[in-house]
Amino acid sequence: STEVAEGAYCAMKQDKYWEFHEKAFEEQAELTNEWPVKMAERLKLKMDDFKTCLKSDEARKFVASGKSEGDRVGVGGTPSMFINGRKIKGHDLESISAEIDQALKATGA
Repeated sequence: STEVAEGAYCAMKQDKYWEFHEKAFEEQAELTNEWPVKMAERLKLKMDDFKTCLKSDEARKFVASGKSEGDRVGVGGTPSMFINGRKIKGHDLESISAEIDQALKATGA
């Protein structure tokens, strides 16, 4: 949800992005609009700063900008991978390795 994405941005401002991110994936079934604040409390973030950030235009614009860029390049979900601006169709090691090899050949490396 947008609230969780904005919460991740606000957790990043307190150097807790990865902890927030990992818990969001672990607890996907429990994600609600209130979840970001509860997680911020569990991570012992500075709550006044977190809540101010969560309500800010800064957080909203950051998430909207990422979504807009994803829409522009054709991201339809996660995970989505790109190498040299080209979208990778497969997510298995073989597909990724083949794309990397092709990109290296194209650059003459």
